[in-house]
Amino acid sequence: MATPKKFGFEVVRDYKTRQNRARATCSCGAYGHVTFKGRLPPPDFLDKKMVEAGWERVNGNRWRCPDCIAARAAKRAGDKPSVKLAPMAPPPKRREPHPEILAAIRLQPRPIHRIDVYGLALALEEFSKGVNSREAATPFNISDSTLTRWARALSITKGGGIPGDLTMNIAQQKPRPLTPLETRKAFNLLDKLFDDVAGRYATGWSDERVAAEIDVPRASLTAARDEAYGKLKSNPEVDKLLELVERLQKESDQIDKQIATLTGEQSRLRKGIDEATTKALALSV
Repeated sequence: MATPKKFGFEVVRDYKTRQNRARATCSCGAYGHVTFKGRLPPPDFLDKKMVEAGWERVNGNRWRCPDCIAARAAKRAGDKPSVKLAPMAPPPKRREPHPEILAAIRLQPRPIHRIDVYGLALALEEFSKGVNSREAATPFNISDSTLTRWARALSITKGGGIPGDLTMNIAQQKPRPLTPLETRKAFNLLDKLFDDVAGRYATGWSDERVAAEIDVPRASLTAARDEAYGKLKSNPEVDKLLELVERLQKESDQIDKQIATLTGEQSRLRKGIDEATTKALALSV
């Protein structure tokens, strides 16, 4: 995976060749690489290699590729660019991974750090179809050892398909503990939405909604809430019925207001009719 930019470069690990690369990106989308071992070389060394490859540094940490340099030179000379830059294609739409594999990854007891969960789920899906572990992992920038370890944890074998009892295994798994960052997010919401004395959520909120809000497993959120704030003291079904009653009561109040408004309008019209009728009778005499 790429690290944040430093000196205008991103450090990228190529798991296929098992090499580190300092990658520079041009504004047109072209990439330039400097391969290295161990720690990131000093900026002077990286700049020298990039200049030798025909690149130039622009405005501090930005780089310009040879094609763009040639195009700018031709434009300044008043000639047509010798190289026609192809427009950047929009990124392909990412397909969704198998929902059971994705849920199984998120429910694992150990927290997930610095792993693209969606990429891991897609790689596991390809592995279950018979693709070699390295070939399945490389497109998603995941090492084959990481893929193999997760496949073993989820009982997914090469070419064996998705286990039929994966859903049941997910339901039987012990909820993983929340990470410190997830715990802080959960407690910030629970402080505002959960009454630990009454043992109930504010109207419209539940463990499911809070878990979806911070993107964590519901079972993990429930376990953390039980430990820090206490268990729910109200029946969720009863709470739903009470919410329904409250919503219907509000709608009924609105209808009462509309009826009162229409009644007043009807009285005004009747009064006008009576006055007009009285005047008409008086004129006809």
